[in-house]
Amino acid sequence: MQRTLSSSALGEAEFVRYPFMPEVEKYVKDSGFTISDIADLKAPKAQAIMGRAEERILQSFERKAAQADYEDRFVEIFSYFLALIVVKAVGSAYLERAFSRSEGARARTAFLNEDPSYMCKIINDLFGLQAELVDKLPWRAGPEAQMKLQFRIPAHRYLQVLGETRLLDKPGLSLIENVVHQGYVYLSRDRLVDMVQDQFSMLVLQRIKRMERPVKLPAALQGIVERISARLPKPRAPKDLGQYEYIEKLLQSPMMDGRHRVLWLILPPYLINVKKLSDEEAYEIITKYLERCGWHEARGERLVKYNISRARRIGLRPPRLERLAETNPGLYKAIVEAISKT
Repeated sequence: MQRTLSSSALGEAEFVRYPFMPEVEKYVKDSGFTISDIADLKAPKAQAIMGRAEERILQSFERKAAQADYEDRFVEIFSYFLALIVVKAVGSAYLERAFSRSEGARARTAFLNEDPSYMCKIINDLFGLQAELVDKLPWRAGPEAQMKLQFRIPAHRYLQVLGETRLLDKPGLSLIENVVHQGYVYLSRDRLVDMVQDQFSMLVLQRIKRMERPVKLPAALQGIVERISARLPKPRAPKDLGQYEYIEKLLQSPMMDGRHRVLWLILPPYLINVKKLSDEEAYEIITKYLERCGWHEARGERLVKYNISRARRIGLRPPRLERLAETNPGLYKAIVEAISKT
């Protein structure tokens, strides 16, 4: 296996950070490399690519932070595409979601640290937003607004893309909550990050869904598939809902503290992905519960709908109570206090 492509180091660095961009797939196709080339253990870099692909997949469901490796960008780029093939070959919906979330989280971390001009390039290439940098606001504004509102997007494209990505109900992204001037929506850096918060993961998951499951793989790759399959968490029987009994108790126990976190972290994932309720059923249960908690918010309806949609899109599952004690002790304490009164 020989490296036949010449490309700038900058281009490869970008490909490492955002391997799901269309240009990266073209880069891989133009290389002429095949699965057989990568699976040839005698070929240069073959073992490194396979090892890195397996590592990326393991990181995704072992809940280890996904870090980009810039030492060998070629290996990092090709290992992503090999990992996609392996994930598809395993045939686990759980693994597909876990891998997509892991890769998306890594890309989001990189996006947070990008130069504003490159942030525009990324979202324009991926979503066609036609975003532009703003040198000076076209109206009289204070210094804080001048520094904060760095980007603008044509309002019609903004609405179209947010509609396509189901983000119109996400708090903070509606037109009424942003500055609109002469046909443009003006946004801060934080708002731009809000727009792509889950979209990188969705791009990875959509790519996996479009792939056909490989019928046969070279022995070296089949070995990776078998090792990954053996280490996947075993699915629990549907009747085993004991680990979520605390949520059923919580629904009977109004709580004053931690309601926002219960809304996005616990109730939608439980009702949608554990109990398999419809969006409408989940919405009714959540809104009634929040009313009993005395929760009143102007954007409440949109907030509930967004979190239900988000839970369904990315397959979120609620944390077990003991896991919650480790990761969110404040919320754990509030829940335990609430359910202990029932």
